[in-house]
Amino acid sequence: MVNRSIDAWEKPTLLVGFDTETTGLVAGDDEPISYALVIYRDGVHRAHEDIEIFVRSDKSVSFGSQQIHGISQSFLDDEFAAGRAIKPVAAATQIAAHISRLHDEGAHFIGANPDFDFRMLSGVFQKNGIHHDSLPLDVEKLSIRDVIQRHRDIDLDDPRRRSLSYLCRYYEVAAGNHDAKADAHAAVHVFLAQHEKMASAPGEPGIVTRLRTGLHWPTSSSN
Repeated sequence: MVNRSIDAWEKPTLLVGFDTETTGLVAGDDEPISYALVIYRDGVHRAHEDIEIFVRSDKSVSFGSQQIHGISQSFLDDEFAAGRAIKPVAAATQIAAHISRLHDEGAHFIGANPDFDFRMLSGVFQKNGIHHDSLPLDVEKLSIRDVIQRHRDIDLDDPRRRSLSYLCRYYEVAAGNHDAKADAHAAVHVFLAQHEKMASAPGEPGIVTRLRTGLHWPTSSSN
């Protein structure tokens, strides 16, 4: 059964896929080692606007994470030495500024479990004692769409929490294979495929679903 919610008919003009790869899975301890923003305007990829940042973290990449995304500590060391990777706070500040700018343009941010990625971004500032008031980004004001949650809302007969890889197969789009930029593209392609399915399939009106990250920037009392 397809749940045809009100936001099924929305096809935002500006879609931004967002993804990270990280040293591990623990926000506040592990850190992003790559960020990617991919830009789609009116459904067309604008490659010249894409943003990809590699990060040389002081936190070593765990063996398990390297097995997933393939980014080694030695690769990041080499990229940093060559000036193609930067330190965590500089990277987080840059990506936050880009996200804020795109939000001001009316962007909808698309991801697969984007709550994780935004928490990892927040964790960099929190670890370094940087107060949210000094940042150009207010995450709670962003329009964020989680394609995994959307799939559960669309297909009421498939309530399990699926992975991005599964959704790529289900909607017949190219998988990202745990590369931040490719996964960001994959999330947008899944979102567009979901839109087409909701717009064309019969169903009953449902509730508007919007991801609430539950993210709060660190305050002075939490430092």
